[in-house]
Amino acid sequence: MADEGITVNSVNPGWTATGFGGRDESKPPIPGMQSIQDGAKHVVEMATTSSKDTLTFTETAGPLPW
Repeated sequence: MADEGITVNSVNPGWTATGFGGRDESKPPIPGMQSIQDGAKHVVEMATTSSKDTLTFTETAGPLPW
């Protein structure tokens, strides 16, 4: 796929204040949770990057080793 200009990367958005896992979204976020906007920021950056890096796993702090 890389030969065709397609990159494949995995992104961990971090602990984000959503209802995922059954959390009641009507209650305040648990301390340490980030907003949905902040959680999506890195995902969007990776999806729209012009970088040719592929087969990476990253989180908000940067790349993680495989």
